Amino acid sequence: MKHTVFVGYDIPLALEIKHDMVIPLLDKEFKRIELEGDIVHLVEGESSIKFIGEMISAFNAYYDIGLTLDIEPYHMAS
Repeated sequence: MKHTVFVGYDIPLALEIKHDMVIPLLDKEFKRIELEGDIVHLVEGESSIKFIGEMISAFNAYYDIGLTLDIEPYHMAS
């Protein structure tokens, strides 16, 4: 099953890291789409979701920020 992954943020530094580091990394492995005005990535498989979660945790710990993940089942628009 495919899911969409949206990366949220808490402070301006986290927004900068999201756009300068996290999104480019996700772009290398996952398809980027725009959904309701937000940039999300299409992800398939629990191992990919776990990988992204661990990556976000590492960024949060290293930079002392609060990136968040919103993971939703993907339903293609008809």
